[in-house]
Amino acid sequence: MLLRLERERCSGEVSCGMEGRVLLSDGLVCRAESRRATPLAALWTPDGPVGEQPWWPGQGGTPEDAAGGAGDASPLQVYALTATFDAMALLLDTARSAAWPGRPDGGPADRGGGPGFEPVFVAGRLGRRTVRCKGVPPTVLLHECARLADRAGGWPLALADAAPVVALRHVHRQRVMLTAVQAEVSLAVDGRRTPAGLAAELGRPVVVCLEAVRALTALGLVERPVVGVGGPLRRRTRPAAGPVRPPQEPPVDLETLMRLRAALEQV
Repeated sequence: MLLRLERERCSGEVSCGMEGRVLLSDGLVCRAESRRATPLAALWTPDGPVGEQPWWPGQGGTPEDAAGGAGDASPLQVYALTATFDAMALLLDTARSAAWPGRPDGGPADRGGGPGFEPVFVAGRLGRRTVRCKGVPPTVLLHECARLADRAGGWPLALADAAPVVALRHVHRQRVMLTAVQAEVSLAVDGRRTPAGLAAELGRPVVVCLEAVRALTALGLVERPVVGVGGPLRRRTRPAAGPVRPPQEPPVDLETLMRLRAALEQV
């Protein structure tokens, strides 16, 4: 549907049911929203959350302008584009997943809604208070989201809000180099929150936190999630440890000790 709307240069809204929506302007995606994604207003900037600042359309720009104006290249455009990409990746993943892992009817137990949705396009003008980024061709979004899905590393997008992130107790590395986002995520891991939960806590996009979790898993700092076939998600279990035996001391070689003593006396 998105590719067809891009070819026909349509403007309007693609409703994705309870999952979210996609706004198009002349066939280009200028806003995407997903209930699984971190909202644009909750993204964290150096000065705090983006929030509803005076840069919203209707307060310094025409109602149909993109965020910050037509010629704007400010960081606000970056945040608007980041939020759109984040939501678009999750919406596309939801649309692809005909059968979610975790429940026989196709959806994890903690998700509302259903296993998917039927997109519906409604042509028309966009809302007056809709913050939009500069239009992105759906072809580009589809390519980038597919590339993101290829780097699953044990954490596909379907697990972004379904599997908790659990830190490993023992690190089998002498030195680990982390990026700033990876360090933030590793410090926020508590064994209960999912990548989406960590993203909401840190004010980061879900896909960014998920990429950090994938990297931490590859470094051996986070457990790889295990999905039961036709059953709920479960953590990897360790075998029960047997009784702890005290280490046995090696037998004492008296002849070696005597030789060592004689050598030390000569020194």
